[in-house]
Amino acid sequence: MHVLVGNFSKYTLALMVYAKQQALQDVAVVSVDTGWAATCWQQRVDFAKAWGQQNGFEWIRLHPAQDFASLILDRKDFPSARFQWCASLLKGMVILDWLDKVDPSAAATVMLPKTILLEPTLPEHIDESEVFGGRALWHPLIQHAEADIDFLAQSEFPIWQGPSLECAPCLHHSDVTRQQYADSSTLASIELKLKKTFPKFIPTEDDGLFSGYQRGCGNLFGCGL
Repeated sequence: MHVLVGNFSKYTLALMVYAKQQALQDVAVVSVDTGWAATCWQQRVDFAKAWGQQNGFEWIRLHPAQDFASLILDRKDFPSARFQWCASLLKGMVILDWLDKVDPSAAATVMLPKTILLEPTLPEHIDESEVFGGRALWHPLIQHAEADIDFLAQSEFPIWQGPSLECAPCLHHSDVTRQQYADSSTLASIELKLKKTFPKFIPTEDDGLFSGYQRGCGNLFGCGL
């Protein structure tokens, strides 16, 4: 079983196209409904679902016990660059619980859409990933340049480009998502209750976006880009 974990950014879409081109068998596309997506995002998820099912992929949409807004209010704080708890609680635990139920023998291969730009030292294959319960972890696109990713994604999803908006705002691109996509009334209500504003992710001067992303715990489950 190939478990393609994604968030429907261009990287996820490119990996879906790659799986089709390689004629991979028994592919399950696994994603999580965070409850914090941009108002426009469901259209993209539905399009990816239809395309995936048309090409023989199993579609798995997981739902955490608490959505992002509930977790923020319970913790009385937003996630931060230092404590990116959102990925583990919203996505990591939910995905790992599902994997343990459907694959108790840990025979599945988990696929993530990471590239050398995001993870310069990451190997393509990890035989036994500690993060994913000893399952094999595969990064098929690790040697793909951004132009290659764009070409793959656009070959089947010509109008769906850009970062994932499964969480909007997201710590990794908070300004863009807040201004253009966020459910402003929900966010404003939470900020009022907490007397805090949603944080901006600010990498150090020599880090750049990708180095900051690389260090974040969200990186383990494909968040942020």
